[in-house]
Amino acid sequence: MLNMRSLALVACVVASASANLASKGFVLGVKASQKPIGELEATLDKGDVVDDLGKRCDAIVASALKAFDGTKADDDGERCALERFVDARLERLFRQQVRLLRDAAVTELTAADSYASRAAADASFCAACAASKRPGADWDYGVEAEGLRAVADAAHGAKKRFADLQLDAAATQAHYLSIYQDLTSEIQQLQQQQYKPSPPVNAGFAYRVKDTDINVSGGFQQGRGTLQVAAVDDETRMEGEPAIITAPSHGNVGFSVNL
Repeated sequence: MLNMRSLALVACVVASASANLASKGFVLGVKASQKPIGELEATLDKGDVVDDLGKRCDAIVASALKAFDGTKADDDGERCALERFVDARLERLFRQQVRLLRDAAVTELTAADSYASRAAADASFCAACAASKRPGADWDYGVEAEGLRAVADAAHGAKKRFADLQLDAAATQAHYLSIYQDLTSEIQQLQQQQYKPSPPVNAGFAYRVKDTDINVSGGFQQGRGTLQVAAVDDETRMEGEPAIITAPSHGNVGFSVNL
């Protein structure tokens, strides 16, 4: 089924043929190309690449010329005009296909991670464009190929800069992580020194009040203090011994501290 663009071109050709008294062969040749061109347009408009587009375009031109020749027309100028007209329509299809191939190649090239893969993607694009070109036509895709290489170079440069930024960020992160670990270690050491328990203090004393039987003793151990007051008998008889032990008449003081 012909789209609006094809119908407009047909109308233009018919009108031109009538105005210039073009031969029946020219009109039949144009009509013979309409259906296959419309089918190719429909495929490309959907965003699908046409396989062997170049060969199919060549077959369409051949079909149009065959229709012209079937009328027994002998006007070589008009025959050439028919070929140029059909060729111009087919070149537009070629340009549309090249754009689709370029878009696919851009995706492939931006994902390439080496020069070899980029070169392979570029070669694949050029081969597909060459296969889409009608043999003998002067259709060119050099501009698209150069633009694609420029995109590939820009993408590669951007990826390299991004990789460099990632390396710099990793190095910076490692540097500050090292500083953080050193500070954490120093803080832990300070905390250990601050909260380190003090060594236990043990102290004791004893005092004998002078000229009395009163003995006062006390001590401090493990956070607890004790105080003891006791009466001491000066004369203590040892069993089996008649001797009497007499305490000194002056006061005695004893004191001890253990750290």
